Amino acid sequence: MKHKHGDHVTIRDWDDLTREFKITSVGSLEINENIIFNKHMRQFCGKTLKVKGIPIGENYSLYGCGDWRFSDEMFTDWGKINIDKER
Repeated sequence: MKHKHGDHVTIRDWDDLTREFKITSVGSLEINENIIFNKHMRQFCGKTLKVKGIPIGENYSLYGCGDWRFSDEMFTDWGKINIDKER
């Protein structure tokens, strides 16, 4: 988990997410066996939002997103996170 309360994150574009993750039979994206980018979360793609509260497991809650939860893989800085881990 890279981000903390108060950080601003940008949700990746739908097309970018679909290049990396599998689309399920119901139109959502399977990030991994525990994380799904629900098709209804697509409305947040491209938006920059603020992290709310302390991360829960692998998920963040964001201001302005109701009860939807997001993971690092869903943010535009995901590639940078991977590079940083390799260093």
